[in-house]
Amino acid sequence: MKKYFFWAFVSITVFVISCNNNNATKKDGDGHDHHKKGIPKTQEDSLMADVMDGHDVGMAKYGKLGAME
Repeated sequence: MKKYFFWAFVSITVFVISCNNNNATKKDGDGHDHHKKGIPKTQEDSLMADVMDGHDVGMAKYGKLGAME
């Protein structure tokens, strides 16, 4: 019984957090996230944008790697 309560609690918590976080990223018409849009409201938003910029640069050629395998 405790196991079901735990998973129900986790599921509800994740759902509530994801629903309240609708302005974290902006999506364009084709569904891609663009973290560069908008002005960061907090230092956390600014740091997240910096991290995602680095991630985008690092992962730019990842698709070619899969094709070459």
